[in-house]
Amino acid sequence: MGITSFPRTPRLVNRFKLGADPEFTFQGKDGSYIYAENLGLTTLTGFGCDMSGRQAEIRAYPSRFALEVVASIADSLRWMGTTGNGATLGLNWQATAYNGKDGCGGHIHFGRRRPQLRELDTNILDSTTKRLLHEGVFNGYSFRERQTLAPGHYGKAGDIRITNHGYEYRTPSTPLSSPWLTYFTLVINKLMVYHGQSSTQPKAAEWFIELLKLYEDKDDDAAIALSALRKFGLPKESKEDFKGKWGVSSGLPAPEKCDRFFPSMIKGEDSTCRELFRHFMNGLDIPCRWPKPTWGPYFLPKGFQLVNVQPHTLGHLPDVGMNLISKDVQVSVKLGDRFKIDSGIPLPIKEIREALSMGISDIRYNPSFDAPAVVIKVPTEFNKSLTQCKLLHDVLSNTELFPVCKAENFSHIDWSKWDNLKPATIAPKIMQGKVVAKVEGKKKVVAPPPVPQTRAQQLAYPQALYGEELAGRKQARPKPRVFNDFDEGGIE
Repeated sequence: MGITSFPRTPRLVNRFKLGADPEFTFQGKDGSYIYAENLGLTTLTGFGCDMSGRQAEIRAYPSRFALEVVASIADSLRWMGTTGNGATLGLNWQATAYNGKDGCGGHIHFGRRRPQLRELDTNILDSTTKRLLHEGVFNGYSFRERQTLAPGHYGKAGDIRITNHGYEYRTPSTPLSSPWLTYFTLVINKLMVYHGQSSTQPKAAEWFIELLKLYEDKDDDAAIALSALRKFGLPKESKEDFKGKWGVSSGLPAPEKCDRFFPSMIKGEDSTCRELFRHFMNGLDIPCRWPKPTWGPYFLPKGFQLVNVQPHTLGHLPDVGMNLISKDVQVSVKLGDRFKIDSGIPLPIKEIREALSMGISDIRYNPSFDAPAVVIKVPTEFNKSLTQCKLLHDVLSNTELFPVCKAENFSHIDWSKWDNLKPATIAPKIMQGKVVAKVEGKKKVVAPPPVPQTRAQQLAYPQALYGEELAGRKQARPKPRVFNDFDEGGIE
């Protein structure tokens, strides 16, 4: 039966969602390796850099429909081109498993939380990756370099990372060299996991066709992919600059006058889904254009800013600040020796401690900043716990406790509690000094001067104390000097 028009309500056999966070690298015209973080990219938005800061990474919006996942990747790549006044557009965007220094993975996320199926899923996914390599869909030489030269277990067979939504399969190479390679990889792996068993068909190319035919009347991803396979043949990994294939505009974007907010994942436009559908079904090129926001807010009003998280922290710390916006105060989360909150504005610390009590027992509070800023420090063990980081995220986004909200709630938050922020009240400094006088009523009794010790001090003493008054001139006696030593005061 197949498919002839864009499906408004797609037929899908899978109940689980798919996601992806494929990586790639920037290359100068001279072949040099340009680090993503040096272009102003971070780990907190839907497009940015990997945790190492070197590779670029796309964090796709999850969906049951693989076409929508690819649309999210396409628009995220387009948005990447708009940042830094187009700083990335003059570079080659290269998607290969290993660039001579770093590996680039094509991680696929599955929203499947049943641990009893994980071993079976992993074996099926590994066998699928072998077939993709056997048919040259992925470059075998680059794939093996990534497996052997990249540190740790990264990219090897069975590389699974458990997540809060299910698991992430990290063995495949990056598929970003073309939209067709990305879509084909997602659809084949989705259908194989749903199918629940590895194929015994010895010829891999025919096996791909048989799998898509089996589900084309039940799943629109399968129907679209089968049409594209007949039109384009099997996709192949390429080292070419891939910007144009994804519709990334080569011209410079118009400068924005306001600060922009980008979410942790960018949902693809409906028009992008249709562009991809026409590309796979009819062979039409994806048009190069600037994207449009599918989220809110896009522009941040004056006084609002993103919650800042210490970059390149291996763990779950980025989850704490994900999609959070603060008002009139910079809020930062970073690693430290213990859990501590430094604040330049008054906070309801009693309520904060109570809200965090389920996961954090010892919270130090230090209202000592002169500037209106809030810095939350967490220990390394805290960073390793997804549960604790999610708890802190929820408490931090409670506008009754902090001047912070989730981006999705931005338009209807009441900020009146945090209007006219004033610095936190600091305990006065403790002053210590020498007694120079005692006041009793209206009478002032001057403390006796120190007794001179040396002969020179004894000769100079009268003149130093009384000055020219001893010489017969009518001049006021100078006031005794006060010498103070100060101890720093404060509250912790």
